[in-house]
Amino acid sequence: MRRPSLWFLSGLLFSNCCLGLSASAQEETSSHPILKGVQRVALSGIPSDLVIWNPKVRALLGAYIGDARVPVAAALQEGKGRLLVTGHGCFSQTLLSQANGKRFFANSLRWLAGSRKQIEVLYNTAFPVQALAHQFGWKTSSFSRTLPPQLNPNTQILLLNPSRLKKGDTHSLLRFVREGGSLYLFGVGWGYIQTHPGRDLFKEASFNRILVPFGLAIGKNLVSPQAITGSRKARRGKRGRGKKPRLYAALSSSEAFPLSLGGAISLLRREKPGSAPLTESAASTLLRCATLLPKGQPPLQKLFASLSSLTHGKLPPRTLASLRLLEEANPRLLTGAPGEDSPLTIPDFPGRMPKAPPVQLHRRLNLATPGWISTGLYVPPGRIVGINIRNLVKAPLPKIQIQIGAHSDRLWKKRRWRRDPVIVKRFPLKGATKILSRYGGLLYLQTQRKGWVSPFADFRVELRTFGAVEAPRFVLGKTSLEAWQRMLESPAPWGEIEGRRIIFTMQTQKLRRLKDPRVALAFWDQVIDLYEKLDPQPPRPRKQRVVFDRQISAGALHSGYPIMGHLQHQDPVVNPENYLLDQGKRKGRFWGLLHELGHNYQQRAWTFNGTGEVTNNVFVLYANEKLLGAPIAETIQQRRLQKQKKTYFAKGSPFSRWKKSPFLALMTYIELIQHYGWKSLHKVYQGYRDHPLPHRTNDHQKIQQYVLRWCRVTGKNLAPFFLSWGWPLDASTTKACADFPAPSKKHRRFE
Repeated sequence: MRRPSLWFLSGLLFSNCCLGLSASAQEETSSHPILKGVQRVALSGIPSDLVIWNPKVRALLGAYIGDARVPVAAALQEGKGRLLVTGHGCFSQTLLSQANGKRFFANSLRWLAGSRKQIEVLYNTAFPVQALAHQFGWKTSSFSRTLPPQLNPNTQILLLNPSRLKKGDTHSLLRFVREGGSLYLFGVGWGYIQTHPGRDLFKEASFNRILVPFGLAIGKNLVSPQAITGSRKARRGKRGRGKKPRLYAALSSSEAFPLSLGGAISLLRREKPGSAPLTESAASTLLRCATLLPKGQPPLQKLFASLSSLTHGKLPPRTLASLRLLEEANPRLLTGAPGEDSPLTIPDFPGRMPKAPPVQLHRRLNLATPGWISTGLYVPPGRIVGINIRNLVKAPLPKIQIQIGAHSDRLWKKRRWRRDPVIVKRFPLKGATKILSRYGGLLYLQTQRKGWVSPFADFRVELRTFGAVEAPRFVLGKTSLEAWQRMLESPAPWGEIEGRRIIFTMQTQKLRRLKDPRVALAFWDQVIDLYEKLDPQPPRPRKQRVVFDRQISAGALHSGYPIMGHLQHQDPVVNPENYLLDQGKRKGRFWGLLHELGHNYQQRAWTFNGTGEVTNNVFVLYANEKLLGAPIAETIQQRRLQKQKKTYFAKGSPFSRWKKSPFLALMTYIELIQHYGWKSLHKVYQGYRDHPLPHRTNDHQKIQQYVLRWCRVTGKNLAPFFLSWGWPLDASTTKACADFPAPSKKHRRFE
C-alpha cells in the first residue's frame, strides 16, 4: 500500500477540521497554560507572522504589521499530540533572561509534556534546554540532520529546527504528533523566500510541510513588536528604540480570537464586532490567509463566500478597505465573459464612468520602452476586460505584466484615508487573459525585471483588448491637435500628456483646459534637459513620470517613479498662461514639481546627511533662473534668510543646526553660485562624473571631497568660507585647500 502523501493528509485535515470554520475553540475565557505568569517574551531577530486557519490553534504571542495585530507564536493540541510554533528561534540564554522568557520556555516544556512523567527531550537546535529539563528530572539528547530511527510519542518531546532535516522526515513527524507526541518547531518565512527565490513558501518550506496538515503555516511578512502607524514623530521614536530587546506581548483570549480564519469571520459577522484594532486584525488575518493558501482550498472558498455580507457591514473604514481588497482576489469574479460588469461596488476614486458598450481595440507597442508602457486605454471600473498580445517580431518576448491604474502609492501607514489604500492592480500576461479592477484605471504594460530588454531592441507587439475604452493621450510630435480634441470627449476619467522626457497623468476634466499641450510639454522637456546639463550625464532612457492623486503616501508631493502630487497641483500644469513669455519671464511658479524632479536627479556623492532637502533645490534655482526668468534674488526670500544667517553665525555656526534648516543650508550653496557662477557648479559636478568617489564613502568624507573639489574648480582656498558655515573640515583638508590663494577679503563670506 502506498504511503499517503502530504497533500492527501493536508486535504483531509482541511475537510475535517476547517470547513466549518467554527470559532468556539479559540474564544475560551481561560488563559492558555503556556501564558501563565507571562506578559512579554523577547524573540531574536525579526520574526515572521503565523497564518492560522484551524480554529483549534491558539495564538500566544502578538506582533504587528502596521496597526494590525498578527501572531508570532501559537499552540495546538490535536488529540494527545501537542504542537508549539514560533516565527523565529527564540530560546537563547540571553533572551531567556529578558522579560518573561524563562517562564514562557518552562511553561512551554511543561505543556508539551502534558501528564507524562518520564520524558526525554530530543533537540537539533542551539536551545539552552538541558538546565531546565534536568530541573524537571528529564533526559536530553541532541541529534543532527537525521531523526532518531525510533521515535516514541509516549516519552519524547522534539525541539526542532526543520531546515536541518531531510525531506523524507516529514511523514515521521506528522505520525509522531498524531500518535500523541509533542513537537516544538520554528521557521522564518521571509528568510526562506530570500534564500530560496522562486520557491513556494506554502508547499516547499520544510517547516510548512509539517505545519500545513495541522491548519497553520509560517507566513512571509516581517513584523514589529509595536504598531508602527501614527504620527511621523511617533514612528521615529519607535524606530529609535532598535537597540532595546524586541518584546512581544502575550495575547488574551479576546486578542487571540480574530487571529485565526474562523475567529476573524465570526468577529466580523457580529452586529457589534468590537474595537477598530480587533476588526483590523481580523481583516489582516483574512488577507494573509488568502495570500498564502493555494486557490481552491475549502477554507478559501468559505472565506470568499462570506465576503459579500462582510463588505456591506458596519465596519471601520480601514477594515472595509482591506475586505474590498480581499474581495477582488475571488477567482469567481472572473468567470464572466469579457465586456461584462462584475457585482463589485465602485468607489468614487479614481472615478466612475458612464456605461459604454464593449468594443475591441488594438494598439501597437514596443516592449523595449523603459518603465511603464502607456497604451492609451482605460479599464472601466468593475468591468471584465479581455486582453491578449500578438508578437510582431521573431524574437521571443520578455515576461510581461499588466498594470491597471497609475495611483501606485500604498497608504496602509496613513492614519486616515481619503481613498482606498491600494488601487493599482497587477497581473502576469500569459496568453489570453481576463482582468478586472473595481477601481479601473489606465492600462499599462511592464516587462518584468528578469525579462528586461535593451531600449534599442525591437520587441513590437500588438495589444488587443475587449471591454477597454480609449483614454486621452497626447504624445508630442505624434498626436495632432484634432485627434487630441476628439480624445478629450472620452468617458475615461484619466488621461496622459507625454513629451520627449516627461509624462503627466491627470484627470480628463483638467486636461480639457489644455487645448494645446505642446507648449507645456516643451517647457517640462527643457527642465529635464537643464537638469542633465547642470549635472552632466547621458540622457536617461526612461521618461520622468508625474501622477496626481487624491491622497499620497508622504508630503504634498514626493519624488520617485512616478512622482506623486495631490490633485490641486494639476492646476498650474494645465494653465496655459503659466508658460507664456512676457519680457523674458514666465508667470508660472512650479517649485514643488521642480523640487521633486531635483530629488530624482540629486546624487549621493555630493548629498550628505542634512542636505537631502537642499541639494535638490539647487536644480530648482537653476530652472527658475534659466526658464522662468526668475534669478535667485527673486526666488528666495533673502532678507529673511540673511536674518537667520546672522543669528546662526552669532551662535557660533553650529553645524547640527545647519543640517536641520534646509533653506539656511541652501544659502551656503547660493553664495558660492552667486560669486562663482553656475559654470563652476557644473564643473564640480562634472568632476564627480570623471572621478567618482569610492563606493563606501561616508558623510564626513563626502564633506571633505566637496570642499576640495570646489577649491580645485575655482582655484581659490575656500576652506575659511566653509569653516565659517560650521562645516567640519579635517586638518588634511584645510592644508590641501591652503595650496590655493585666498579669495578677495570682501568675498570671504560672500556677504
